[in-house]
Amino acid sequence: MIIAGKSVPPSPSFATPPTQCTVQHQYLSHLHCPGRDTTAQALSWTFYMLAKNPAAEGRLVEEIMQTLGDVRAPTYDQVKTMRYSNAVFHETLRLYPSVPKESKQALADDVLPDGTIVDAGTYVLWIPYAMGRSRAIWGEDAKEYRPDRWLEEKDLQPSSWEYPVFNGGPRICLGRG
Repeated sequence: MIIAGKSVPPSPSFATPPTQCTVQHQYLSHLHCPGRDTTAQALSWTFYMLAKNPAAEGRLVEEIMQTLGDVRAPTYDQVKTMRYSNAVFHETLRLYPSVPKESKQALADDVLPDGTIVDAGTYVLWIPYAMGRSRAIWGEDAKEYRPDRWLEEKDLQPSSWEYPVFNGGPRICLGRG
């Protein structure tokens, strides 16, 4: 390891096998820590978009007050019924995904859903930031912040190929809920 231009010998802990406690700690850290930054970023963009869109903010506050009233700690079932709140978060993530670009390397020959052949070793790159603004996917108003799009057509549920902000497959985000 090099720190400030000086070589630093590895810690002795790298030479010894990890204990069960260490393995459990690392496992739990990998489950919980990755969501911290993406959640913070999603909330920051949501607050920004609500500040720029007072009508959406007002409607969200109204839904919160109608659903929760004076409740200090909402239950999962209460939050699940808050359709506009869900639409606000999805619309924000569509325009400002927490992971704006992503790539994977094919470990074996494969075929994408559109029929594109991907040879083993090939890197596939996709850009959720650009996809969220694509008129081909979202229509002429693709660049507009419009949470109602998620309430139309029986609660919009695009595929993870069109709306990849939570990734997909075996590595889907635990926060997808």
